[in-house]
Amino acid sequence: MIAPKASLPLPAYLAATTYQPDLGVSSARELGEALADIIQAEIALLVAGGVRLIQLNSPLLLGQTGTEPAPGGALAFEDALAVDAAAVRLDERPESVRVGVAPGWAAPDAVDRARAERMYAAIPADRWVLPFDQGTVAETDLVRALLQGRDFCLGVVDATRPELEGIGTVMSRIDPLEAFVDLEDAAVTPSRGFADVAARPLLDAEDQRRKKVLVETIARYCWGNEL
Repeated sequence: MIAPKASLPLPAYLAATTYQPDLGVSSARELGEALADIIQAEIALLVAGGVRLIQLNSPLLLGQTGTEPAPGGALAFEDALAVDAAAVRLDERPESVRVGVAPGWAAPDAVDRARAERMYAAIPADRWVLPFDQGTVAETDLVRALLQGRDFCLGVVDATRPELEGIGTVMSRIDPLEAFVDLEDAAVTPSRGFADVAARPLLDAEDQRRKKVLVETIARYCWGNEL
């Protein structure tokens, strides 16, 4: 049985990209805090309705963990972390509920480990959904910076192009991670959703199916038939 899943944007991303002065709030941080209250209420409603896996997307965060941080829109990095933490934190929920955070679709060119560790420590996600489809050092460094014992999900196949990755290539990226993380805390997935807008998928239905079959095959290579 597959648990019901929902996906929502995180308030820091919304505040960073939509804040405008003189529209009723004094700062992007204030807008983010108001949005955090709304998103937290939405999460509570989803949980009450039986949803057990919730993914929250904040596409601007990863760029700000780089050695040369990318612009974060109208919201400073520390403010973005505080706003997203407020949205994710749930005081009461069933033990079976998992809240994951996808902080971006691509790793920065080089990771500032201290900034990555601050992101992981500040936002109380149950699982981090991280890009892992390009084979870069930065992708590995994002995993290396995770807090000990934190669950993580690797986006191991590119959800934007139809060509299938080689299983050997993907496994050669995953296997070295065992030196510093427990792969029992891991999962695998496509690098992102197959559509930002339902009517405009990045791949057609057959290519999506092939990518998902590949992800399942990689999972069985990693964890056998315990799925």
